[in-house]
Amino acid sequence: MAQNLLEKDIAISCEEQVIWNRRFRDMTMYAGSSSPFDYLLITKHTTIGIEAKLLRARKSGNPKSFPFSRVSDVHREGMQEFSEMTGYEAYVFVNFRWTNNKKGELYALPYNQFTYLENLPKAHKSGIGINNKSITLSYFRENLMSLERKDRGWDLSKIL
Repeated sequence: MAQNLLEKDIAISCEEQVIWNRRFRDMTMYAGSSSPFDYLLITKHTTIGIEAKLLRARKSGNPKSFPFSRVSDVHREGMQEFSEMTGYEAYVFVNFRWTNNKKGELYALPYNQFTYLENLPKAHKSGIGINNKSITLSYFRENLMSLERKDRGWDLSKIL
């Protein structure tokens, strides 16, 4: 599968900020296995796995939330195992591409927080911008780490 715009932005960001990275292709491999996430970043201080999710404008309307179902079981397993290792972190990057400017808004959602939000009891989700199926853009804006634009990519310093 070809890189989406967010994956290209991550590659540019790593190049500009001199961060070693490797993109994993989204494909089914031998014995049904698949890549654990989209990007691996390695610095002197940490190793980071990133699953990149892009939400674009649509004719039917702009997405106002990020569905939990956009993260596959294979990626969940990979990020869970990765984040359990000492010194390793896993993130779901969510890019609401249609907001504010042509690059939109980018949020870095730690994988452990993703699973925490998904597994919250329904009673705790109501009124905070989360339901059983998705996380709203307003919740991202009010509670999650936003990454700012830097040069042609994104400033990744907050996650390093």
